[in-house]
Amino acid sequence: GQIQANWTANGNPPTTSYRVILSSAASPSTNNLSGNQTVNTTNLLATFTGLTPNVLYFVEVRATSSGGSSAYSSLGSVPTLANPPTSASPANIGINQITANWGANGNPAGTSYTVQASVDSGFATIAAAVNTTSLSANLTGLAANTPYFMRVQALNQNSVATSFTALPLTTPGAQSTASLTRP
Repeated sequence: GQIQANWTANGNPPTTSYRVILSSAASPSTNNLSGNQTVNTTNLLATFTGLTPNVLYFVEVRATSSGGSSAYSSLGSVPTLANPPTSASPANIGINQITANWGANGNPAGTSYTVQASVDSGFATIAAAVNTTSLSANLTGLAANTPYFMRVQALNQNSVATSFTALPLTTPGAQSTASLTRP
């Protein structure tokens, strides 16, 4: 939820002030978006807080002194980190499959998630894994009557992952051995 912008003085004296603009769109100094944030400082850094998770932000800075102001310089762009997903109950528990579910926890649509299932709580061996931008994933090829630990993590636009969120321990159902016979 925050980004710190850094720059160098580039020969400017210590009394120089800097105007820094952050935006969720390119060209912050000219795009005139109402959500842009501006910081005026004499430091060589500015911190922006309260930002939306997993959104790409652009930053520009200019220097101002008694001689006037420079043109804005782009400091580039960087996405904020994603929030860890929230746990939710599984659905569609079948003989060899489970649909894992989770909540976005404020992450925008399009956020990537990795969900895993394992028979051991340490996840030394992964029985099934799915990468998706949905808030659910069908984990297939699981053994019937075997409890599975599940977990999910979110990834931001630079593929930086959150910690894993534990999902409920779930056991796929047993295959029926009953059959119909004719009298």
